[in-house]
Amino acid sequence: MWHCLIIEDDAVNANYVAEGLRESGHYVTVCEEPAAALELALGRHWDVIVLDRMLPGDVDGLSILAAIRAAGLKTPVIVLSALAALDERVRGLKAGGDDYLAKPFALPELTARLEALIRRCGSRWSTCMSTCSTIGSSAGERRSPCSRANSGCWHT
Repeated sequence: MWHCLIIEDDAVNANYVAEGLRESGHYVTVCEEPAAALELALGRHWDVIVLDRMLPGDVDGLSILAAIRAAGLKTPVIVLSALAALDERVRGLKAGGDDYLAKPFALPELTARLEALIRRCGSRWSTCMSTCSTIGSSAGERRSPCSRANSGCWHT
């Protein structure tokens, strides 16, 4: 079991990945807002990060990746992108990505790539997400918002 940060502004795609990972028994935090995602990526320990390359606004995926690496963090990062050309994939890897997967992708392939990254890097998660409160009374409601108001993040 590992903890994954998904940085993805497309809610449908984020939910698809989050649900698949949760069904496999993993903990997932999804962040749709780039600025909040950068703060989460730098402020917590993650076993792996799934990072969308094209995000809205001034902070794109490669900027987040550069900040993660500039902070000295070795967290494995897989970049997801509709930019599938060879030069774009190379740019993502040279920016510090550990893997690059073009959209559209199959969830089993993404999961296998994440498992391979974690096998090589090991799990570093040591504490629970104590700053987040669980909401929802039904068994099916597993989403909870980040404790920071209007952060654009949710946890499963």
